[in-house]
Amino acid sequence: MILFSISVLVILLAAVTLLILIVRRLPSSVRATARSIQPLIAGCFVLAAAVIAYRGVVYSVDAQTESAQRQAQAETMHMAAALAGEIIVISQVFSSPQRVQANNKAIELIEQSMATGNSLVDFSQNKPLPDHAVIYRAIASRIGVFPAPIAQQIVRFYGTYIQIDGNMRTLDQAAKEGWTHMGRQNVVDALRDQNVNLEGLQVIKNDLVPKLEALAGETK
Repeated sequence: MILFSISVLVILLAAVTLLILIVRRLPSSVRATARSIQPLIAGCFVLAAAVIAYRGVVYSVDAQTESAQRQAQAETMHMAAALAGEIIVISQVFSSPQRVQANNKAIELIEQSMATGNSLVDFSQNKPLPDHAVIYRAIASRIGVFPAPIAQQIVRFYGTYIQIDGNMRTLDQAAKEGWTHMGRQNVVDALRDQNVNLEGLQVIKNDLVPKLEALAGETK
């Protein structure tokens, strides 16, 4: 469109030049009449040139806007694919039934010690793991580009993951301190909260991942 506009402008300029040359070669009687309407004709040419130039600018702006929109969409889809992969990994890490079983066994032992008044016995617990939310932390400020409800579900998933991680670290630190700064009921509550969040993590993942994968597939 831009090249077409330029070409038309060149043709209009050539037409104006040719008109001037023709007028100069006309007989004097006709030339006077032609000269009287020459400004009108020239004005028409200028107006046409301005309209064509305007359309060229509008087309250029529209093309740039469309290109930016396509680029933004492609980036969003690539982020969707990356997050889907990371969420699958996180859910697999925390989906082991042994985690819930270990927590339930620990709860049972603690409640027995509370009922009998015995000292708190040692029990097995889930240890903190390395951070798996690398991609999420890198693009957290851009989660808002995802359509609803995907954006909200992403925040919920990683919010739940962060709660589980914080829960594990709190229990691990309390264990290292011999449980001297954390009451037994607080330990039981923390373990139960961890179980609830472990289950919730899988529920969110099962609903969210297919949506992210479908979103990522739009660029293929």
